[in-house]
Amino acid sequence: CTFNNTEYGTIAGRKFEDLNANSEDNEDSGLGGWSIYLYQWNGEGWLSFSDISTNEETGNYLFSNLLPWTYLVCEGDQEGWYQSYPEEGTSCEGTTGYEITLVAGEDVLDKNFGNYRNGSVTGYKFDDTDGDGQWDEGESVLSGWTVYIDANNDGFLNDGEISTTTDEEDGSYGFTNLEPGDYVIREVSQEGWVQKLPAGD
Repeated sequence: CTFNNTEYGTIAGRKFEDLNANSEDNEDSGLGGWSIYLYQWNGEGWLSFSDISTNEETGNYLFSNLLPWTYLVCEGDQEGWYQSYPEEGTSCEGTTGYEITLVAGEDVLDKNFGNYRNGSVTGYKFDDTDGDGQWDEGESVLSGWTVYIDANNDGFLNDGEISTTTDEEDGSYGFTNLEPGDYVIREVSQEGWVQKLPAGD
C-alpha cells in the first residue's frame, strides 16, 4: 500500500498606490478592495482558480492551501488607474502579473502590484491692478494668455511643449491627465506687462 503526501503552499503580496509612479513600494499606502485573480495552468492554458480582494487597511492579499502547481497571479484593473509595478512579467490581458511554479510547502511572498492615478494642474490669470501680488476683490481676469508646461525648464515655450490659453470668461487654465512627477508651469509674457505672482522665477 502506497501513501503519497504533499504540503500546501501560499502566494502573498500587496497592492499599493504608487504615488510618484516610480515602480517602487516605498511605504506607499495600501489599496484595499482590489480584486486579485489566481489562475492555474492545465497544460494548454490558464484556468480561473480563485480570486480575493485586497485587505481594506493594508492592501495585502493571500492565497493559501495551494497544491504544488504552476500559477498566474493577476490584478483586476479599475478605470482611471494605471499599473506601474511589476514592470516585467506575464501578460494578464492588459496588465502584468506573476507566473509562479509553486513547490510543496513553499511560501511565495512579495508578489506586489503598484498603481497610480494621473492628476491635473489648474489656475487663474488676473489683472493685479495694485501690484501687490494678490488677487483682490474687484480685480478682473485676463483671458487669452498662453500658459505652458516648461518641460526642459529653459523659460521658453518650445515646439512640442504642452500649452493652453486662459479662459475667456474666468481666466482659468488647466492641464489634465498628467502622470505623477514634477512640472514647471509658466506663462508667455506680453509686452507692457510685469508678472507679480508668482514672485521670482
